[in-house]
Formats: sequence, structure tokens, C-alpha cells
Amino acid sequence: FVKVQNFKLFDELEVSGVKKVNLIGGKNNLGKTALLEAISLNASSIDFNSLLLNIKSVLQRRHNTIEIDIFKQGSNKIKIETSSNTLSLEYENRSPEAVVYLGINKQKQGIQISHLLNGPVMINQYKYSKVNFVPSGYVDMNYLSELYASLVSMGKDELIDESLRLFDDNIISIRQVIQGRPVFKVKVKNESTPILLSSLGEGINRFMAIVCAIWASENGYLFIDEIEN
Repeated sequence: FVKVQNFKLFDELEVSGVKKVNLIGGKNNLGKTALLEAISLNASSIDFNSLLLNIKSVLQRRHNTIEIDIFKQGSNKIKIETSSNTLSLEYENRSPEAVVYLGINKQKQGIQISHLLNGPVMINQYKYSKVNFVPSGYVDMNYLSELYASLVSMGKDELIDESLRLFDDNIISIRQVIQGRPVFKVKVKNESTPILLSSLGEGINRFMAIVCAIWASENGYLFIDEIEN
């Protein structure tokens, strides 16, 4: 089961009968993305640092570094509960700076809002790598690189070539290079040198992310927003 209280547009929502694979449908602005984000937060937050990182990720998907806009309007406490984990966030507006109390099961820790929005997090140490979220739009290249690295470590790098050829049969292979930041280059038919993945459009970027994330999330959890697109 999943219980969500005061997260984004939800006052209170309870979902039961969750299976290994679940498809959530509905009209726009009903909360499909919000539900995925709530469950993803719960599944991936194994300690306070990972919860902090995951809240930042939810905000940064919308390029938000100004305010914590995940609380239901008029409320100051969020609760996300499953059979294995209970998360809570409580906002307290006090002087000289507002504080957000992060809760995991029965433990709580306060953090100043400026640190939550802009403070550093030790990403590699605290990320639970078996939980992945593929957003509806363009997938950040650093995140795509992380997903691809998981595929390579499993010896499945040839699989991505085969999968991309289903998307576009002109593709021969794709490889990652490091040029100060992660870059993917694609070898295609009738081109003497590889071209940038970004030159092929956002669709193939997201398709590649989904294929890599399926494998990177093996024995974990994968959330794909707007999979029909």
C-alpha cells in the first residue's frame, strides 16, 4: 500500500493492490507525476542524506532552487507511508531562518531551508542506485551517464546498440566519451565520424535512458513519467 498526505496537490491519497508492474493513467494535472515522485522518494530514502538528495532531485527536475513547493497549499507537513517505510517533512517558519524537519520512520532531523535548497550533498555515498526516475522531458546527461555506466558494468553495452537500432535503423553503435563532462557519440550509417547524441533529438535521449534504467534498476524500483511519450 501507499499513503500520501499533503504532497503537492494531494490532501490524502491511499493506493492498494500495487503489483510488480503498474501503469498509472488519467487526465492532465490529476497527480500522476506527483504520485510517482512520492513513491520514489519513499523507496529511495534510506537515510537522511539520501532523503535530502531526493528532495533536491524532485525540485531540480523543474529547475527550482527558490522554494520548497512540494507541500500541499495551506499545509506544513507531508507524510508518505508504505508497508516498509514512513517519510515525513515538516516545515517550521521561525527566526532567523525556516527549518524543515526530515523524518524517516521514528527518527527526525532538522535542516535549514537554505541548506536544503542550495547546500552540498555527498551524492555517490548516499544514492540508492537501484531506484531510478526517468522524467517526462530531456534526461540530464550526467544522470544518463550514470545509467549507462550501470549497463556497461553488467556487460550489457551491446544491448543498448541493438535497442537504439529499433528506434533508428541508421544507428550502428553508441559510446561515451569524457570531454570535461559526459558526452555520447553515435556512429551512424553514411557518416565517416560519430555524431553527438544530442543532435538526434530529445526522443532518442529519453529512449536510451529508459532502456538503461530498466537494467540499472534490476531488483530495485523504476519510475517512468509519461511512458506513453
